[in-house]
Amino acid sequence: MLGFSIGISIGISIDISIDIDISIDIGISISIHIKRDLGQRVNYKSRREVRSWSTSLFDGGREEVRDIIGWGKPVSGKEPYAGYGVGKN
Repeated sequence: MLGFSIGISIGISIDISIDIDISIDIGISISIHIKRDLGQRVNYKSRREVRSWSTSLFDGGREEVRDIIGWGKPVSGKEPYAGYGVGKN
């Protein structure tokens, strides 16, 4: 039992460092999927907030995050980026 309890304590200490990285990745992926599902109906201001939040987390991967999050097509067909006045049209 003593050896088993020591193994559990070591495993928990290792998992804490891994969980921090996984939680950041999952948080960004969930926010991207929500914007992809609701992006056609919702104003794209929330998409820009996610972009600024994710670029502040990753200094080196700014272009990759912009490519992933900047997927949206213009809803009205008039604007190059569907961020201005989408709900007003």
